[in-house]
Amino acid sequence: MLPSANPYYARQQLLVEFASLQQTAPRGMHITLSPSAPTKTWHGVFFPRCGSYFGAIIRFTISFDSPSLVPEVHLQTRVFHPLVDRTTGRVSLSGDGTVISVLLEELKAAFENDEVLDRLSVAGVADRDAWKSWNGRREGTGGWSERVAKYVKASQDEDKPNKADEVVLLRGNLGDVEQGAVGRVRSSMGERLRERGIKVREY
Repeated sequence: MLPSANPYYARQQLLVEFASLQQTAPRGMHITLSPSAPTKTWHGVFFPRCGSYFGAIIRFTISFDSPSLVPEVHLQTRVFHPLVDRTTGRVSLSGDGTVISVLLEELKAAFENDEVLDRLSVAGVADRDAWKSWNGRREGTGGWSERVAKYVKASQDEDKPNKADEVVLLRGNLGDVEQGAVGRVRSSMGERLRERGIKVREY
């Protein structure tokens, strides 16, 4: 999606791109709209399929608050990662973010592809402690594996209300993600919505 000088046109294009994610969303990602602000906030759940964060359940939002609708990604799940600001949850991605499927692929690679972190320079780091830990892992310093494992376990055990609990449209290409985990997330989201009297439609 290219930013447009016409806000109405840009927002319509954004919704078109959301619809296309049925086919283009990366494997392991589940993207939803906020019904109260569908052109301002999208919610997502990411199930890393390999790498240090394999097995984690990572919730995130994509916000389009800028006039040009260029998105920002924030994690709602706490992680220990060089590209994630632990205070705000904002993910530092290098792309221009004008195509959402490309942005999602970049987010996926940041958690599944070691080469992404190996290529990082200090200028692109959001969490220097995590970056030092990552770089020290080959020498057995920094406790990278242990610290990440703690956050993976916490993401699996998390039982607090879902911060994406206003979502009513459920879409995404889940590929061969472990269906039990997907089902639990979907069921939890649906139950909380119904408790609030919101009609849920699943796709």
